[in-house]
Amino acid sequence: MKNFYFFFLLLFALSSCQSNKNEPKTINLEVSNYAENFALLLQYTSDFSLNSKLDSIKIPSGEKISLNEELLANANSILKFKDDDQFTLAFSKYINQPISIKLDLQKPDSIIVEGKQAKFIEYQLDQNKYWYKIYYDFDEKYSGLMKLDSKDFFLIQDSITQLRLQFLDDYFKDADLENQKDFVELERNKLIYVNLYDKVNTASPEFIKRLDIYGDSLSDTPITYSEHINFSNPILFENAYYNKFIYAFIKKDIMLTNPDTKITYDFLLNNGFPIIDKWFIDAETNAIEKTIFLNTLINDAKIFNAEIDVEAFRNKIDELEKSEYSKDYVSILDKNLDDLVEILSKVAVGKRAPDFSLTDENGKIYKLSEMPNKTIVIDVWASWCAPCIASFPKWNALAEKYKDNKNFEFLTVSLDKKTELWKNGLEKHQLEGLKLYAGEKAFKSDFAVNYNISAIPCYIVIDANGKIALLNANFKELEEYTENHQVNNLTFLK
Repeated sequence: MKNFYFFFLLLFALSSCQSNKNEPKTINLEVSNYAENFALLLQYTSDFSLNSKLDSIKIPSGEKISLNEELLANANSILKFKDDDQFTLAFSKYINQPISIKLDLQKPDSIIVEGKQAKFIEYQLDQNKYWYKIYYDFDEKYSGLMKLDSKDFFLIQDSITQLRLQFLDDYFKDADLENQKDFVELERNKLIYVNLYDKVNTASPEFIKRLDIYGDSLSDTPITYSEHINFSNPILFENAYYNKFIYAFIKKDIMLTNPDTKITYDFLLNNGFPIIDKWFIDAETNAIEKTIFLNTLINDAKIFNAEIDVEAFRNKIDELEKSEYSKDYVSILDKNLDDLVEILSKVAVGKRAPDFSLTDENGKIYKLSEMPNKTIVIDVWASWCAPCIASFPKWNALAEKYKDNKNFEFLTVSLDKKTELWKNGLEKHQLEGLKLYAGEKAFKSDFAVNYNISAIPCYIVIDANGKIALLNANFKELEEYTENHQVNNLTFLK
């Protein structure tokens, strides 16, 4: 048994769910065989399932937990419980009546769920067991699914998804629960779009060009309504995989159609809506897909500090305000766009770089304002980040290449949450350059916040004049910049 156990509550707060007035919504949880340091973590997610914040409640050992309606005030939601041993139990937002759970963390299969809507929770457990069974059955039948080519693998994925959809229908065939219809539709959407997102994410051009909404065979028919999905249903907003599928699908279609064009966010904006009109042929209800695409585009631009044509984005939002399917989400789009504009007003390529104060292994403080007039090249990383680690050989080679160039200063900045993790990572990977630490606040540190860092690895370049030359760049962009700026263009001010 590990020293810490955690329970996560994932709260999707986009649409409302009325609680039963006679029986307030509560979750009574009795957990046994856990360590003293046990906590309940509450994660609230909104804005098309993209943004979240985390709170926590300490739970003394041996006490029962009761989550009342006041605590769950925003739980128009999916609740997700999880501990360090990766035991997961999902709660649908459509559970609006009291639920009692008894769980032995050493014997998770012995879980007991009671309540009028207990079947919703039991389904989650049984569906996972069923998925593991059929996956391993297929894996054994074909001597390893991952060895198959993509076409055969996708066909088997379709078969597995069809079986899981049938399992869902059979599971609730004879049941009559409050909110059952909505629950089943939400679960069906999940199964379909996990499958489709996986396909699109690894798809060949031929697959994108001929993609049908669902099924074993591909066709030239545009995506439209089918027995499996209703595109006019706003519940799609709350399906994280549908959000991912839409953005990945439209973006790939644009890239395939324009193979020799530099794909900017403005280019995606201008070309995305026509492609949605091409595939999702109902001009009224496809406002859902346009809203999802536009929101993801804005959030993506926020992550990478991308310069955009704000007026063009505003015009697209105004278009969506005219549709009954998207008008309720316009305020979210407006807020996200305002947030992006505010970020770009503070930190962007061409603007003066915010000062920072970082420490090295010996506790010495380094400030940007006190550094010499050099081009500062920064690799932002963490010891847990696999892509960061994979890029270290290239980083070390680049730093070695320019080690005798007095115009460059190479820095690595860790966003590890613990100092010892950072130092262990340094010892293990032997990074080139000045080794600095942002502090245990990690992504909430002043450095990460001021430079709007929300994903790593990322690379930052500050020119000799103290202005940002690259921000949240990839390694190819970093290589090109250093190659083209081996001599500083320092502007001396009188």
